[in-house]
Amino acid sequence: MIRSSSCPKAGIHIRESDIKPIKPIHSNKPNTYNPNYIPEPKPRTFLSPQSQLSKPVSFHNTTLDKLDLDLNNYSLNDLYTLFNIEDNDLTVDTLKQAKQVVLKMHPDKSRLEPKFFLFFSSAYKKLKEVYDFQNKSYTNKKYVDEDFFEEGNKELLNNMFQKPEFKDTNGKGFNKWFNDAFEKSRLEDPNAHGYQDWLKSDDGFMSVDENVTQSNMNEIFERQKKQLQDVIVYKGITDSVSSSSIGGSLFGDTTNYSSGTYTDLRQAYTETLIPVTEEDYNKMHKFASLNEYKSHRDRVDVTPLSESDATKMLYDKKKGDDHQSASLAYKYALESEQVKKKQNGFWSDLKKLTNF
Repeated sequence: MIRSSSCPKAGIHIRESDIKPIKPIHSNKPNTYNPNYIPEPKPRTFLSPQSQLSKPVSFHNTTLDKLDLDLNNYSLNDLYTLFNIEDNDLTVDTLKQAKQVVLKMHPDKSRLEPKFFLFFSSAYKKLKEVYDFQNKSYTNKKYVDEDFFEEGNKELLNNMFQKPEFKDTNGKGFNKWFNDAFEKSRLEDPNAHGYQDWLKSDDGFMSVDENVTQSNMNEIFERQKKQLQDVIVYKGITDSVSSSSIGGSLFGDTTNYSSGTYTDLRQAYTETLIPVTEEDYNKMHKFASLNEYKSHRDRVDVTPLSESDATKMLYDKKKGDDHQSASLAYKYALESEQVKKKQNGFWSDLKKLTNF
């Protein structure tokens, strides 16, 4: 059995011949070898909150009794659908239309409960923040100094440190309170846990349930490479100029075969084979001489994209960039609101603690 002394992950495990094969062989279980096994794609860590709705919600098509009033369950696309914004295109006109929907929900006009107006108003504000984020001007900057620390909170803290449990010399009372308050007030990061549990597990190992010899080892590696080839996603025409992405992609979908200096830890141990097989080599055109190779290169069509194709490619790229920036803005808008709620909760608990 091949194992690494420094790390529990060693890519492919080969079972010793005296161990009986695992039966039955499961069709899609990565810990047993199966010629038809296709690795499941890595979960995509997408910054924009995912939709928690059972079905799309629209102002014109959804009845109020079925309307989910929890904005945290809505993704950015859900908000586009809610206000009937076509092509996910935020403009001055589409924002005006969305604002008209909000005004219609005002209790004085709709005769409905205020909770509906508050929901639509909050949803509109999120879209407005996304629009402002995408269209902010760098030429007309305005610097605003804002003090986030209220003078009354200073007095709150002074009263807290006068309490007997916080006056102990070893600081245990304060440390316990601080740790509890910190855990209660901090935002949960979905990527904060890393791969600690995965590194302790056998997930990601490719076990070979057959006697491996020098003669069939190459065949086993070729089958695994073929399986990796089958799940490579075609992303269409991409830019030929690449740049370093040390900080990682905003969407968390880096690849082990990119030109970046670093790679994801899990990918480094699960994608241990470069998916280039003997079959790929056999498909390549063979050249008997340098002149034959040059002649072949001269016949290769290197005609640039037509103007219409190039324009479409640039348009699609811009739409993708706009979608990414909008998703990022929506995520930060939701996080900002959560931070304010947790901050208010922190000071509220402190007032109860100090009887202020």
